[in-house]
Amino acid sequence: MSAKKYQEAIDAYTSSIALDGTNPVYFSNRAAAYSSLGDHNAAAEDAERALAADPKFSKAYSRLGHARYSMKQYAKAADAFRKGLVLDPSNANMKSGLENAEARVSEGADEDDEDEDPRQTAPAPAAAAPGGFDFSRAAEMLGGMGGGRGGGAGGGMPDLAGLMNNPQVMQAAQQMMANGGLEQVMNNPMMRNLAQQFMQGQGRGGGA
Repeated sequence: MSAKKYQEAIDAYTSSIALDGTNPVYFSNRAAAYSSLGDHNAAAEDAERALAADPKFSKAYSRLGHARYSMKQYAKAADAFRKGLVLDPSNANMKSGLENAEARVSEGADEDDEDEDPRQTAPAPAAAAPGGFDFSRAAEMLGGMGGGRGGGAGGGMPDLAGLMNNPQVMQAAQQMMANGGLEQVMNNPMMRNLAQQFMQGQGRGGGA
């Protein structure tokens, strides 16, 4: 370990464990070697095996906390450091580790939140066609135009001339056509209802 020959250290500790699998020092030291090589998952496993052999071996909590922190499992890292400090309250490394882990937890940076349900946190998909045309926004825009003038169509819809003369509506229509055609309108309940209201209004003679 001192010579930074970490793989050789792992091999040596593995041989030691084969001779005595009850010594927490071997597991803890091998965890340190694994961490030095960046294999934090193996380090965490060895730290836990060290604690299984001796729950009061405080250094193993330090190894475990470091491994969990390196894997961005900040809540678990904080828990490990906290338990280690119960056994060794003056350990400066574990105090610093606990402070850093708790800070990351408070920032919401923990990547091991097993309680989080992505179905509950994911934003609702936009009501848009594959080409990016937002039907919901168009429906709100068109619906908000109705009933503003006496020459409007029935059902609260604007007349055809008003639609044709509105640059926003024409731009929206052109974009809609460029992104898949009018058949996509009928796949959106809001736009389908809007179209039906418009056609009913024109049928009653409310056109331009």
